[in-house]
Amino acid sequence: MITDNDKEIFLCHFPVSDWCRARHGSWHIYGHIHNKKNDVYAFMKTKERALNAAACISGYATVSFDELVRNNNMFQADKYSGSVLRQDP
Repeated sequence: MITDNDKEIFLCHFPVSDWCRARHGSWHIYGHIHNKKNDVYAFMKTKERALNAAACISGYATVSFDELVRNNNMFQADKYSGSVLRQDP
């Protein structure tokens, strides 16, 4: 668990369905499933504060927390084209 400003964030390579302090508003950032839209993706999509940090979703670029949230929203809304989703400053 790390803290970034006012956010508590649980980091794990694998998606976890019930992470530390999830019921208290913490976030979960995970990888492992890449950009696959399989059963694990479908389940994790129901978790409002779970973010897929797969490099392919963020165009293989370093992104901020807010960009990661936006990229996940675009990916889940099928507005992801496989191109870089990083927002230029």
